[in-house]
Amino acid sequence: AGSRVFELQRYTSDKKANKVRFRSAMLGAEPGPWATVKDLTSRQALTNLVGAWGSTVVVVRTNDDTDENTPTSTVMTSIDGGASWKASASLEGDDATSGEAVTVGPKGWTFVPALCGTFGDKHEHNCNAAKIRVANGTTFEDLVFTDEFRPHRFAFDDAHDKVYALGMTDSGSPTVYESRLSQNKFTPIAKPVKTSYHEHTRIAVLPDGTLHVFHIDQEKSVLAIERRDPSGKEMPTLYVPAKVEL
Repeated sequence: AGSRVFELQRYTSDKKANKVRFRSAMLGAEPGPWATVKDLTSRQALTNLVGAWGSTVVVVRTNDDTDENTPTSTVMTSIDGGASWKASASLEGDDATSGEAVTVGPKGWTFVPALCGTFGDKHEHNCNAAKIRVANGTTFEDLVFTDEFRPHRFAFDDAHDKVYALGMTDSGSPTVYESRLSQNKFTPIAKPVKTSYHEHTRIAVLPDGTLHVFHIDQEKSVLAIERRDPSGKEMPTLYVPAKVEL
């Protein structure tokens, strides 16, 4: 997260979680000391359930529910790099869907993927809606979109109050969506990404707000970089002048 690395270790015994340790360090510096954090103890693994931006760290821990048919999770948030933690939401479900992960952005913006239950059941037919906490927000709401999609990657433009999401439509085609950091409503951008190799597609925003979408051009067998300026105007596509092996 920025110039800092956050680490978590989850210990189990007899298939039960008994503690989680946390530490942080600046890039290039020696790791700090481990600290046991009881608030982060999680019955399920933390895979895809940890995200950070600057000094804000979000961990979705799965609770030790008494009713295994209705598992729940708690969103734990730290705004001081892990020195202290606060419960910010209680959600239904206990395991993230494949390909989605907790993502944190500027001003506390947070995405929590669709959480599934019951115990041992990761099938997507038994999942709850993905959640969004907008910038400077305090509560989580169901992800709102104009065209249904499953978000896989995000990129942020804090200066222009924008968040971009690379998502998969029902037909399996990757598409880039956008929303305000301060709002919860994702809309597809005008130009779709012309590739089916979504696992190789990436998005990034330059400091000036220019959106970059990296994907494989199947016809040319090269890496293509589509660009849009902060106003949404399309810029010439760039191509990496070398063959890309999948």
